[in-house]
Amino acid sequence: MNRTNFFKLILFIGFVFIVCGCVKAENQEYLSYPTRKIILSNGLSLINRTIKENKITCIEILVKVGSSREGEFLGNGISHFTEHMVFKSNRVYKPGEIHKLAREWGGFINGYTGKDYTHFKITVLDEYLPEALELMRNMLLDADFKKDLVDKEREVILNEIKMQEDDPEYILHRLLFNSIYKDSTYSLPILGYEEKVKKVSVQDLTKFYKKEYVPSNMIMSVVGPRNFKEIMELVVDVFKPQKKGVPSDNNFSNEFSRCLTSNVKIKFYPTQLAYLNLAFRGISIEHEDLYALDVLSSILGGGGSSRLNKSLNIEKGLVNWIGAYNYTPVFKGFFDIYASTDLKRIKSSVRTIFEELEKIKKGDFTEREIRKAINRVKSSHIFGLETVQSQATSLVINEFLTNDYNFDERYIKRIQEINKDDIIRVAKKYLKFDVFNLIVLLPKDTDISAINDLLGKNYVSSDCLKDVVLDFNVDSWKDLFLEKAKSVDKKLKVQTEKFNLPNGMVLLVRKDSELPIVSLRCVFKGGVRAENSNNNGISNLTASTLLGGTVNLSKSDILTKIEQMGGSIGTDSGYNTFSVGINVLKEDFNMGLKILSDILKNSNFPKKMFEIEKYKQKQAVKAQEDSIFAIGLKNLRLALFKKHPYRFMPVGTVKTLDNIKRKDVVDFYNSYVNPKNMVFTIVGDIDIDRVYKEVKKNLEEWEKSQEYLPIKKIGQIKVSGVKDEIVYADKYQKLLMYGFHGIEITNKDRYSLEVLTRIISGGGSRLWQEIREKQGLSYSLGAYFIPGIDPGYFSIYIQTKSEDLNKIDKLIREQINIIKNGEFDIDEIKIAKNELIGNHLSGLQSNAGLAYQMSLDEIYKLGYDNFENYNVNINQVTKEDIINVANKYIDLNNFVIIKVLSETYE
Repeated sequence: MNRTNFFKLILFIGFVFIVCGCVKAENQEYLSYPTRKIILSNGLSLINRTIKENKITCIEILVKVGSSREGEFLGNGISHFTEHMVFKSNRVYKPGEIHKLAREWGGFINGYTGKDYTHFKITVLDEYLPEALELMRNMLLDADFKKDLVDKEREVILNEIKMQEDDPEYILHRLLFNSIYKDSTYSLPILGYEEKVKKVSVQDLTKFYKKEYVPSNMIMSVVGPRNFKEIMELVVDVFKPQKKGVPSDNNFSNEFSRCLTSNVKIKFYPTQLAYLNLAFRGISIEHEDLYALDVLSSILGGGGSSRLNKSLNIEKGLVNWIGAYNYTPVFKGFFDIYASTDLKRIKSSVRTIFEELEKIKKGDFTEREIRKAINRVKSSHIFGLETVQSQATSLVINEFLTNDYNFDERYIKRIQEINKDDIIRVAKKYLKFDVFNLIVLLPKDTDISAINDLLGKNYVSSDCLKDVVLDFNVDSWKDLFLEKAKSVDKKLKVQTEKFNLPNGMVLLVRKDSELPIVSLRCVFKGGVRAENSNNNGISNLTASTLLGGTVNLSKSDILTKIEQMGGSIGTDSGYNTFSVGINVLKEDFNMGLKILSDILKNSNFPKKMFEIEKYKQKQAVKAQEDSIFAIGLKNLRLALFKKHPYRFMPVGTVKTLDNIKRKDVVDFYNSYVNPKNMVFTIVGDIDIDRVYKEVKKNLEEWEKSQEYLPIKKIGQIKVSGVKDEIVYADKYQKLLMYGFHGIEITNKDRYSLEVLTRIISGGGSRLWQEIREKQGLSYSLGAYFIPGIDPGYFSIYIQTKSEDLNKIDKLIREQINIIKNGEFDIDEIKIAKNELIGNHLSGLQSNAGLAYQMSLDEIYKLGYDNFENYNVNINQVTKEDIINVANKYIDLNNFVIIKVLSETYE
């Protein structure tokens, strides 16, 4: 893509802009949206992208300061603390009002702190763009920190730190950074050290904010339907009064630890699985080797047919999952291979990884693998253009890291030039076995002899098995692990047709020409509703094993073909349905349809694939025990649904999975993967008539010898009285979950319950204000409403470290009674409605999301076009409707409360 540079000054309302670039779309291969960058005279960089047909707009502002750039405040998490406080302490907005306004404007707002930057994003219905800009300016340039609010938010952050301690993947990530960057500010935790966070003062926050939160230290992107002139006028009006400012010159260490040997770190942790990271020294994003290393990471770990997944997962069953990525920040990064397995398989897993790396160094891979990897990158960028949020983020991150907001175009061009010699060269240069970092997270009850077997020596004794990190140099481990050697307006054309094929299949086809991609989704009734206490988990197991192979293609063949096209394929199984879907580029539609048709008609569930998927699902069951929320949800459903199948979790249990044989899965497939039990939806840049003919050619003659038996509806067994149950888990946090019986998805009360849920849950909501903002008792809390084919449920949850659970319980009950008594105002209803509508529009931006929603609505008998009436249905909800459903369904005399507590940390 060529860019046209405009180096001229525009005088506008006495305010000077420097126009730095504009995308010339007629020569642009991937982006078809006008994009321009300007620099305000106060130093603020502004990037605008116009997508005319969209109804929502996203504003993103990146502040060039993060946990590695905090100067005198290093280690106390002040960047993250400041990110929290700008939402709370403002001269214009009261605590909680910012989130409330975002919801009122049909969207959401959030902030994120990283190592090098902090960024803030707000998405709104476009009509509220001026108000959203004003809000962002006041947050980021006019905050006012108050001690009482700082002290309350400090408790929320300390709560958040404790939450991270309950996440094994976060612990693994932190160990990795500590190992690689132990002499760098990159090793510091983003949230800060707990003891240092406790000492951050109002004066510290004010000093830091005034120095760093200045226009010259910010990059803003605005993506939505308005053109450049409109955006420029709005931004000038809002940001003109702000002075440029001079941010701190926070020099930070960007050196790696200088150890000349490899090292292994082992940490014992309350987890059911083992996790590992194998990392090698890497490069910065501006380095010439970026493109070859990214292709290499895709060859090794990009998708189901990648080298590592094929070898360690599909062929040998050594890991639950495995991947690779090339981490490239503003200075030297690292090349990482990550996996989940168990202790007995770690040594074999690492050895096999090393063997695969050796093959790459020797050139033992094909041109086909290179083209497949390149196509994956290309398609991921195109699919990444589907939402205004992702585009807004891409623009500011690219500008910050590379000084080129349109870096994606340069990146795609360069990556397509990579050849085999490039891959071999970078593999030899960076993936060296004499300098690597192996990070291992093991269950606390790990057997000592197994650890010593992994290490190759008797390093570990019983007194080592504590919550500490064991650190080993491994100069001689090579032999151990290597025993075997843009500016054209684009008119959106949308059209939908429904077809009923003679074999009973419902086909929905929607033409959407915005991007050259197509999503295909098949949804079947099933899920846990089709299960019992002996075979719980069979729907999920059948869905995942659908990709295990057909009479014509092996699993490896399926994944290779899809990934060579730069596409993706996946399955899903929930409480009411299961599904399989494919996403491909427009030109690959026929091949995608052919593969999907083969899976539907000819899956043969190879015994080896069945055993591998069954083992992985058992590991997923164990992984749920690492999540305090999953523990609470499992027990909540058991108490609420008693004998109804909704009491089951989709992954099943180890016991029920042991009961399931291959023949059971084949029988389930023959019963439910049936044209009479499915809705097939295709959305994308296609010709409807041609698609219909192709589907008929592939699937019209498809019949199942086994008759489909519809799943019978089951009546609801209601809770009588209050069931207060306590569950113990080895976690730092506590969890309270309240469960109430709900409704069927076709019930007319559905929309009223959705509005009710948003009134009491989410940023700026009642629970948020009372428990998080005023009391500082929780970082994570909310409510959700799940309807089903049979009546579902309504739940409220709160995660806390507070000992005063009775106080929290009282606050929740008070808010429920306020709603029941109608003691809330019309503005709360308006905010909830706008948030629901904005989130609904956001969720339907991708073809895949829309195809899935259309399929579900059709199979639920709501009609495939039900999503188009969502806004009307939500807006018709009245205050009386909300009061009625609150009193009808939230019964404080008959409900379940689950308390997940810890005996270890009490």
